Amino acid sequence: MKNLYQFQPHCSAAQALSISKQPPLRRHLIKIGLLLCLLSTVWTSDLQAQDSLSNVINSYARVTAIQSSTCAVSLEVEDTTGFQKGMDAIILQMKGAVMTESNDADFGNIEDTLSLGRYERIRIDSVSENEIFLFVDLVNEYDPAGKLQLITLPVYQTAIVVDTLRPAPWNGATGGVIALEVTDSLFLNAPIIASGMGFRGGEAKTVSPNDCSFLIIQRSYFYEDDNWRGALKGEGVVDIILGKEAGRGPQANGGGGGNDHNSGGGGGGNLTDGGQGGRNNEPSTFGCKGRSPGLGGKAIPLAAAPLLGGGGGAGHGNNDVATDGGNGGGILFLLAGHIFSNGETLASDGQSPPSTQGDGGGGGGAAGAIVLEIAEISGMLNISLEGGAGGSIANLPNRCVGPGGGGSGGLLLWDTTQTILEFPTSIALQGGLSGVSGNCGSSPNQATAGAAGLIRPFDGLMEGQPISGGGAVSIDREPESVFLCRSEAASFQVLASGINVRYQWQVDRGNGWENVQNNAIFSGSTTNTLNLSSVTAVVSTWSFRCVAISICVAQISREVQASLSIAPEIIQEPLLPAVICQGDNLRLSVQASGNGLSFQWQFLQNSIFEDLPESALFQGTNSNVLNINGIADAITIRCQITDDCGERLTTIVLDVDVQAFPTANFFFQINDKTAQFINNSSAGDYAWSFGDGQTANTSDPMHTYQEAGDYPVQLEVSNDCGTAIFVDTIRILNLLPPEAIIALGQAGGCAPFTVQFSDQSPQLVESWEWQFPGGQPAVSQDSAPVVVYTDPGLYDVLLEVRNAAGSASSIRNALVEVVPTPLARFTYEVDGRVVRFTNLSEGTDEFQWNFDDGSPISSERDPVHEYAANGVYNVRLSAQNVYCSSILGEDIQILVVSTEEISESEGLVIYPNPTRDYFHLQYKDLTVFEWRLFDGFGRLIQQSQPAQGWDRRIEVGQLPEAVYWLKVETDKGQVVRPLVKLR
Repeated sequence: MKNLYQFQPHCSAAQALSISKQPPLRRHLIKIGLLLCLLSTVWTSDLQAQDSLSNVINSYARVTAIQSSTCAVSLEVEDTTGFQKGMDAIILQMKGAVMTESNDADFGNIEDTLSLGRYERIRIDSVSENEIFLFVDLVNEYDPAGKLQLITLPVYQTAIVVDTLRPAPWNGATGGVIALEVTDSLFLNAPIIASGMGFRGGEAKTVSPNDCSFLIIQRSYFYEDDNWRGALKGEGVVDIILGKEAGRGPQANGGGGGNDHNSGGGGGGNLTDGGQGGRNNEPSTFGCKGRSPGLGGKAIPLAAAPLLGGGGGAGHGNNDVATDGGNGGGILFLLAGHIFSNGETLASDGQSPPSTQGDGGGGGGAAGAIVLEIAEISGMLNISLEGGAGGSIANLPNRCVGPGGGGSGGLLLWDTTQTILEFPTSIALQGGLSGVSGNCGSSPNQATAGAAGLIRPFDGLMEGQPISGGGAVSIDREPESVFLCRSEAASFQVLASGINVRYQWQVDRGNGWENVQNNAIFSGSTTNTLNLSSVTAVVSTWSFRCVAISICVAQISREVQASLSIAPEIIQEPLLPAVICQGDNLRLSVQASGNGLSFQWQFLQNSIFEDLPESALFQGTNSNVLNINGIADAITIRCQITDDCGERLTTIVLDVDVQAFPTANFFFQINDKTAQFINNSSAGDYAWSFGDGQTANTSDPMHTYQEAGDYPVQLEVSNDCGTAIFVDTIRILNLLPPEAIIALGQAGGCAPFTVQFSDQSPQLVESWEWQFPGGQPAVSQDSAPVVVYTDPGLYDVLLEVRNAAGSASSIRNALVEVVPTPLARFTYEVDGRVVRFTNLSEGTDEFQWNFDDGSPISSERDPVHEYAANGVYNVRLSAQNVYCSSILGEDIQILVVSTEEISESEGLVIYPNPTRDYFHLQYKDLTVFEWRLFDGFGRLIQQSQPAQGWDRRIEVGQLPEAVYWLKVETDKGQVVRPLVKLR
């Protein structure tokens, strides 16, 4: 992943002038930085392997003792969490100075700094439970009783601060320190802050009863805890003294607490003094005075030592609103090749107490220390080591309560290989301002600010030289237990580092540890690899370990074993329930013992067991529990068990038979009053109830009823999966022998002729036997058969019927008559208005002719008919017999053309005729029903239904030239006139 970091390079004359003083590589980097600065471009760094840093990256341990020998230095610590072999760390003396304890102005003076503030870099060689070993001599002497602390020093090649980087807060023994080294580039996208993480401020509290008096000024430099006369001191480089926890005297660089009444606490100090707290000026003559505020923390008499900032003293209070003293700043060790910053901050400021009202304000905490060893800075870097301001007072009218004193500035230690002015930095070292007491003539009430901090050079982190006498040993790779499938060879291996490391393998056979001797079983007992030629069941119970020995110390590896596989064994076979019904959920489980067991359920497929696939129906096919969801069909299954040596066992084979839910059904046959029941149900237990109080439990019972009637018969079928019930009604009659009475719908017809027969017997009939000679079908057992006769003729019909009381038969001779189907056909010849018809009909000699001109119906075979007028006539011939008929119609056109003018006839006038575009149709004293205009082929061209007394103009201009026929239907008959259409 590529990351883009943007910043504005800082350009200064000092940078440009110092280029010639730099080594070649550094001169090259500075020139590049200045060029980019002048071009006002944006730096881009493509970091492929940077570490992202935020929050707390250090681990801390209190060193309780130091043991040195010719082999190693041992640091006894309270906790080794976070410390590992090969890790860098800083050892730092947090406290341990000696101060004056007298009850006078010398209280808190440093009499001897001893090992206070000493520090150096170390490399961890090995770590045990509560001990850290070093193979270097320490440069300094330290006092574990003086709060000696070990802090991890993480080392990165390239890193980016993505969110605020801070230390764990000082807890009285550990914390308060950030240590960090980046060998190449450190990108600051967030600040590094140790502010308020140093020595703790005094805790403000109210002690009752408070017996203050305006006559007595409480001037002591110390009081015991829970004494109302003095507030608690801030923490410093000397531990708080039992019985002297409170009062105005400073705790070395920790600010003094305000004395009675409502005076302010003193600010914390570092290498410079903290400010004094403010007095309380009571407006009342007899009010309790606060003339002895807390004194500022005293400067530690060291030239350049990274110390936690002193805590501010608490303000004195009797109303439970006094404020705590501010915490001091922590310590930052920062080593980097190149820092890229866009105005980010390195800060270890003192803490400022909040404002209050009515009680004394706490003193501000002193700034801590920042130790920098940096080769290059690009962009602006802000460094802040400011003391915390004293707590201010928001007074009520006529009150002047004492505010807190300011904390001192901190210490900036700068690598002596560089000059601070060569880097683009902003440095703040001011002491904290004193608090303000509002509504007072002299606002600070004699409270003072803390002194400014210091900048001091240093030559880099010191590091001791390797111990010449030898070194410790550490186990880098522990041996591993082995698992064997059979009695076979095995080996254990350990890797250790140190000077002149020797190995000795040991065995515990149950009676304690003893050295392994090379023999037929063991070899390599004094090397880093122990070989076992054969592992038996007895050997598999033994434990082994290796002792790695150097010149000075020894390390013991962890215990290991060579275990033999336990032969797999089935403890519990899978069991089937007594009954499995369709749709049931079935759970099968197998229990087995062995090493690394795996399970595979299998099913029988084509005489071969195959692995059962996982599905919605089969779940857990690879576990010792198989769930079959909604089983429907029978299946044969088993489980195959395999251990980690490949040995296999199989369970018993389970034939899973699935039983269906029962079904119930039956039918019956009746003979007189005896019913034979035929069971059509599934297998099971049967329970019959015949409806007359009688029962049976056989499969196909026979039952005789005593009386006629309707009986509900119930069959109940049961099996292990449930019960099914079927009910039907049986009718028992008092039977008489039947009568065979043949009935049919129609006795005759034209071929092919279909006849519907039925039996009209009034008694119960149980079977029918029909015979239809010449019919299709020829025989039938239906009660009402349908028969088709295809050929003309007379046909007999026979019927025999039966019931339990007897039988009867009937023969009907010539019952069915089938005649040929007639077919009407004719031809004709037209001579003027005379037409000669030739009858070609078949299948009959009965005919009727309709000539469509109003003349009577003719029954002649081949009639000759003369029409009175021209026209188109639909002639219909009906050829028929007694059962059916055939009708044929033909349109015949009679056309006798005359061009003479047609005179008026019976009131009907057509003019002009001939015509080109139109003609009139006039009539009077006539009722005209319809007129139609035909062409010469008899096709209808136009038609209408005019009313009586009508004179209508009829347009014919669109018609082609021809002779047309106008046919008019009137109440006096039909009139046909020709109409000649001219072009």
